[in-house]
Amino acid sequence: MIKDGKTVVFETDDYSQVIGKYLDDKFQLGLFPREGEGVQSILWRCIESEVEGCGFKLNDIYWQEFVPKSEWWAFVRHKERKFGRHCLEQWQNQQAQLLEGFAQSLLPFDEMLLGHSFLLEERPRFVDFDLYGMLGNFLYSGHYDLPDAHSRLKEWHGRMTRIRSVRSQ
Repeated sequence: MIKDGKTVVFETDDYSQVIGKYLDDKFQLGLFPREGEGVQSILWRCIESEVEGCGFKLNDIYWQEFVPKSEWWAFVRHKERKFGRHCLEQWQNQQAQLLEGFAQSLLPFDEMLLGHSFLLEERPRFVDFDLYGMLGNFLYSGHYDLPDAHSRLKEWHGRMTRIRSVRSQ
């Protein structure tokens, strides 16, 4: 939820992107062009279920390295309430399968880059930033790299990183 003056904006379901569309409209970012509406909806659902589903579990395997010790109990409690007892240990035991699933979930996005610099065309749209964020979470622990088989996705990630760097200067 965000509050912008007298306007309160919130998501209406797990995949609504109401906040993103509000910010896109307010700042005229061009992330949600009308002609790409249905395609982006399909893609962000895939990104936020399949890609994120494996990626955050792989990152969370190394939770003790980035969660302050004073917050360990709360972190484990939150994860186990949401995903079941011993989920963190299960993910560690399933690491190889999760990495394989993660690589598979990225294949369609790598293929989409055959004819474009970005996922849908020659400029980034919402789904580019959505996928970039999910990959950022996967890479956060420092224990992983993007799969070697996805060379176009690696190049795309570099382009997205440069966009972010230019914006922050």
